[in-house]
Amino acid sequence: MKTAILLLVFSASLLRVQAASEAVVIPSASDVVAHLMERDAERQAALSGYMATRQYTLDNRSRHASMVVHLTVDPDGYKRFAIVDESGSSTVRKHVFHKILEEESVASNPKLRSQSQISPENYSFESAGLRWSTIVALM
Repeated sequence: MKTAILLLVFSASLLRVQAASEAVVIPSASDVVAHLMERDAERQAALSGYMATRQYTLDNRSRHASMVVHLTVDPDGYKRFAIVDESGSSTVRKHVFHKILEEESVASNPKLRSQSQISPENYSFESAGLRWSTIVALM
């Protein structure tokens, strides 16, 4: 297992509150994960591909870098990036931005996707419980 993920259950589709006086049904971590995986499969099946433009910017005390990329996502989910413009620190662009694009492209490969997918095969899950809070609006 790569790491453990704690699930704070706050899923409106799985959490049912019947009435204030009745008990709350809290789904198990495995139920939440199963629902997550079902929705991911539905989303993947409905994906027809798309194109987008992204802008990456990094500013800190000593460096600035910016990059604009054109993203094409194929129907199978594979992501291809084309750099449109880049400026600023070459170190940041090379060691941060280019790495992000490379790793995201590799992770989107349909043959490798299962290795980075949020699933019981890659992570362990446990419920962190439920905590209700009251929101008070001041007028």
